Amino acid sequence: MILKRPDGVRIYYETHGNREDTPVVLLHGLGADHSMWNLQIQKYQQMNLFLIVPDVRGHGRSSRVDTFGIKDAARDLAAILESMNLKKVSIAGVSMGGLVAQRFAIDFPEKVERLVIVDSFSSNSDWRVRFNGRLALFLTKLFSKVVLIKIVDSAYGGKREEMQNIRKYFREQILSQDMDQIINARRAVNRFDVLDELENIRLPTLVLVGDHHGKIAIKMAEETAKGIKNARFKVLEGGGDPSNMMAPELFDRNVVEFIKG
Repeated sequence: MILKRPDGVRIYYETHGNREDTPVVLLHGLGADHSMWNLQIQKYQQMNLFLIVPDVRGHGRSSRVDTFGIKDAARDLAAILESMNLKKVSIAGVSMGGLVAQRFAIDFPEKVERLVIVDSFSSNSDWRVRFNGRLALFLTKLFSKVVLIKIVDSAYGGKREEMQNIRKYFREQILSQDMDQIINARRAVNRFDVLDELENIRLPTLVLVGDHHGKIAIKMAEETAKGIKNARFKVLEGGGDPSNMMAPELFDRNVVEFIKG
């Protein structure tokens, strides 16, 4: 389905499952699209969950944009829910999708039932976070798609089926995505900082992070959990960015149990 926004941007989204079941929004990460959630789409609708899975603006089948803003992506989601006459949903966002989920929960708290933030962060105040973000931006701007694919192959090495699937998926995304759009989104991600606003999130929240991320990423995720009152925090063994693809069974068990309460 396509939703046309007032600024002319067209947002692509899919729905899966029974409209009468528990509504859940799944938000993909930077440089990905709705198909990042294929494993969950197949499984969750059989668990009585009704799924809304968009392509964030500038990604996938949604419109290209001159400038990218996390806040704009959150407004796009609000518009999708309004067009569907959905009053309240649970939201799960991975990586950049976790940033959009946080922004949405802050700006539209009345529309959120439960919030799941995965492999994400809330502040760029740590110099190491800023350095890693700038490095990622620099590499994306500098290298060709062929070199970026080699970086993906190196980052997701191994013979495990999950790793092979991730390599295949991101190779396809690099070849199909407009890299200027990814660069714009990376700039917005690097500027993201809502740490002082997290206290405004007063709803059941689960923060997950894969242990393959390393200590810095785990610390950032834990910082997010501490900023949200009564948020649950868990490190997923074998998980990484994105944990829904790297450790799907453990991810699904935690997310579904939490959303179903």
